[in-house]
Amino acid sequence: MSQQDFLEIRGLHKDFSGVQVLKGIDLAFHRGEIHALLGENGAGKSTLIKILTGVYSASSGEIIVEGNAFHGHSPKAANDAGLGAVYQDAELAWNMSVAENLLLGSERRWIDRRAMEKEAKAILTRIGLDIDPSARAGSLTAAQMQMLTLATLFHRKFKLIILDEPTARLSGRESELLFELIRRFKAEGLTIVYISHRLNEVKLLCDRATILRDGKVVQTLQREEIDEALVTRLMVNRSASDLVISNPGLATDGIALDVRGLTTSKLASTDLYVKRGEILGITGPIGGGMEQIEKALSGLVAYQGQISMDGRAVTFSSPSDALAAGIALIPEDRRKQALFPNLSMAENVSLPVLGRLLRFGLVLKSALLGHGREIVNQLSVHPAAPATKMRYFSGGNQQKAVIGKWLKRQQKVYIFSEPTSGVDVGAIRQIYEIMLKMAENGAAIILISTSFNELLSLSERIMVVHSGKVAAEAPRSAFDRDSLLAATLASGSA
Repeated sequence: MSQQDFLEIRGLHKDFSGVQVLKGIDLAFHRGEIHALLGENGAGKSTLIKILTGVYSASSGEIIVEGNAFHGHSPKAANDAGLGAVYQDAELAWNMSVAENLLLGSERRWIDRRAMEKEAKAILTRIGLDIDPSARAGSLTAAQMQMLTLATLFHRKFKLIILDEPTARLSGRESELLFELIRRFKAEGLTIVYISHRLNEVKLLCDRATILRDGKVVQTLQREEIDEALVTRLMVNRSASDLVISNPGLATDGIALDVRGLTTSKLASTDLYVKRGEILGITGPIGGGMEQIEKALSGLVAYQGQISMDGRAVTFSSPSDALAAGIALIPEDRRKQALFPNLSMAENVSLPVLGRLLRFGLVLKSALLGHGREIVNQLSVHPAAPATKMRYFSGGNQQKAVIGKWLKRQQKVYIFSEPTSGVDVGAIRQIYEIMLKMAENGAAIILISTSFNELLSLSERIMVVHSGKVAAEAPRSAFDRDSLLAATLASGSA
């Protein structure tokens, strides 16, 4: 272990029920560096993080922290060693104030809120955060929550902080504010492990980048060596050009979904339609109204207006009504809205079709596993272990499961919300291929996304929604990245 290393990993292995996930990881993180950890979903990043933060214990190998052996058999042991993580969903006490969250755990005989808020304000000012210490944590923006969580770990003297897809739900300006805070903490000597599928961010921020593939370290690159084409090839063992995909135009003449005057508390009267086989892309600034379309059409919020499916009027007052009418939602927040992490892969993908797996009123385990195995093989889920609990799969493979559970249900309309958020480049192509196959089979698809590349690859038409209104709508050929950006940032949407 060199003097510049804060943490060193030697020969780390981890297996789950005989399936090897980490296969001899050797890696070091320097003091005061921003170090990217890259790889396909299933490459081993999540497992490595959980070992470093004490959620899992390693099967074999060593972790050395500041020259001392680390035996992280619990999150507390990791915290005591100065190791922490900030996830996409900031882990805050939402009903407590900013000050209470920041100072939680400080030894006090009594609570003096005014003194707490004064102390919190001083801490926040020192690190350049303009957040009201008396505000309720649950009222903060996603970016403020991320930064408050990061500031809390810094205040508690954590020395290595792992950031897992920190900008997945942030706007461009919010991301810039987060980057400023990360650089400030680096200057204070913290080690930042940065996990992201956004390679432009990695090039912008990181001093080094380590690529994992199939549970092994492939290569560690210096900042000047970080190149999108090279990183992509190292991650997936294919060139970037092999991962490009485009919708050839699959729409038919039949209208599957026709919506007139759709109105919610945050969406003005909106008309839209989707043909069978068509992918309609919808984008706009976060909070600008596109989310309301998703929620209304999947029965999650009350609405006014007329909705027709195949020419027949339908109404929704719940998600079950939407499902019965033929609409399925693949939500952005798969962990909270679409999966049961403690059930197996087979159980998760079988939920919408359990009635077909019944024998004499009971679900046979063999039928359940057989259905799960079919989906696993069809979607190239890794590991190919349908009996394994869902929480042990990576984000990209969890996303495949969310999509896979609808394949046999054959809904008329599928709403995909940010389908590749937190998903690597290899899995992105697989997900795109699945969506195009659904369209080819006659399904109508609504793609709600803030990724312009995604919209321009998959959509046949694109709508831009901001300030609760449709700002632009045209065939894909009428847009490029610049014109999409201009429409998204039009007056009233910033």
